[in-house]
Amino acid sequence: MAAIGFGVSPAVAQPGEVLVEADRELNPTSGRDPTAASQVIDQKALRAPGTDAADVLSRVPGVQVSKSGASSDLSTASIRGATSAQTPIYLAGVRLNDDVTGTADLSIVPLWMLHRVEVFRGNAPDEADRLGIGGAVFFEPRLPRRSELGAGFEVGSFGALSTWGAGSAAGQTEDGGGAAALVAIRRSQADNDYTFVDDRGTRFDIGDDTTARRENADFEAYDVWAIGRYRTSGGARVTTIFNGFDRGQGLSGLGVVPARASRARVRRLLGAVSAKLPCSRSSRGRCQLEASSLFVTASNVIDDPLLELSLQTTQVASRGERFAQRVGIAHRFGDTLRLRVGATQASERLALDRLGADGIRAVRSTTRPTAAAVWSPTRRFDLNALGAVECHSTRGPTGSDSCGVLEPSGRLGFRYRPHDALDLLANVGRYARAPTLGELFGVSAIVRGNENLEAERGINADAGFRL
Repeated sequence: MAAIGFGVSPAVAQPGEVLVEADRELNPTSGRDPTAASQVIDQKALRAPGTDAADVLSRVPGVQVSKSGASSDLSTASIRGATSAQTPIYLAGVRLNDDVTGTADLSIVPLWMLHRVEVFRGNAPDEADRLGIGGAVFFEPRLPRRSELGAGFEVGSFGALSTWGAGSAAGQTEDGGGAAALVAIRRSQADNDYTFVDDRGTRFDIGDDTTARRENADFEAYDVWAIGRYRTSGGARVTTIFNGFDRGQGLSGLGVVPARASRARVRRLLGAVSAKLPCSRSSRGRCQLEASSLFVTASNVIDDPLLELSLQTTQVASRGERFAQRVGIAHRFGDTLRLRVGATQASERLALDRLGADGIRAVRSTTRPTAAAVWSPTRRFDLNALGAVECHSTRGPTGSDSCGVLEPSGRLGFRYRPHDALDLLANVGRYARAPTLGELFGVSAIVRGNENLEAERGINADAGFRL
């Protein structure tokens, strides 16, 4: 795979500004939570030609990645032995885990627009709406910081071709505020017609093995981003993020029984608006109000006109929506204590349809109050405590419940630095995950749900050092 890119960056820095750039590979830890075991993957690793999100995460200790085929096929990640459904994956602060199986598909993560990836092993920081029994992954997009233009393309084997273009504008207002915006679009495709050994279903008999070419594995995808940032002279900051993704692809099935006419289309719209502002003019830097709105809607339509995938129908369509509203307040008491309290109200909807069969409709509402505290009496010691209570109300095909799941979760983290090059870490926490709507009410006539499923619960603990 080869990649070429270029950019034009007009000078926008004000007199007296100093830009310092450092290699993050020598400081690979996240600043979100110093008490948690974490690792940061910087832009240098993300820009390698031909790399996708699954490849990047597979190099992180403790992360297991599962891939079902080419770069456009389903790939998932799990941490420390947890399942992919138990591992929350976030893109721009929005959880990507779907409401059908609970997993997040890494093949639709836009690696080309990411600024960094943060992997937490053991648990997640208080920004997450789910702590995760084994950890969590945060994909952070590139935010506009200056005016620039850029474009690039990649060419590879098996018909791989992608092109992208991006432009951003930034400026400052007379009162000391500023604004910036970025728009980017990418198109990618591949034939994926590579050869493989077809054992004809007889693994231990090599006499009938033949070399075959993979068919109906092509894809074409479009990815659009629009990001805006606004800062006032009074200290308020507003960030908006929008992402649209569309991919059509063939579903080749198994090597032994290939599917030649089955196709799938995946679409996603993701958006987030967040605002942070001082509680008052005199409290700037000590007290901050926070609010954000997050949404994601995704659909997956499978057409199987020749019934090659054993779906018992010629079309299966799943559509999921999630909307969440967060509000909170963070207050810093001197240089040693920071408190943060807030609440999240979320709504999830799931629709499953099959031609010639009844569809499934389900809705869930979640209320989640949270509180977190960070105590740092010295620069060598940090104590992080966070807690939450989740109330899930679900309505499905056979009825509804009010706060049918009420689960507490939380974590206590500790960091001690006996030497400037050594950190000692320890954490203990409680994890809870409610069954997804698909697990409760089913995915199809073949994969049925179980409304008697209870929430997953677990206690996790870890201790280690960072050198």
